[in-house]
Amino acid sequence: MAQRMGIEGKVVVQFTVDEAGKISDATVVQSLHKLCDKEALRLVTSMPAWKAGTGTVYRLSLRIPFRLISFSSNMAVGAIQE
Repeated sequence: MAQRMGIEGKVVVQFTVDEAGKISDATVVQSLHKLCDKEALRLVTSMPAWKAGTGTVYRLSLRIPFRLISFSSNMAVGAIQE
């Protein structure tokens, strides 16, 4: 749908990972379009539980940007590093 509409840009999702690695409190902090926002939230909330590294385990708040860009007739969406 976004491809047909020619939508490009970035969605930023903030979420919390608790001590058990469970994802919660996912929210869009930078919106692009309601369809893209909804898909970015779906991706984050469907992630499996995170595994803690060594040392102290604690609750963590993170932001992940997703960029939607056009490659000719194809669209790509994924997490990006900035």
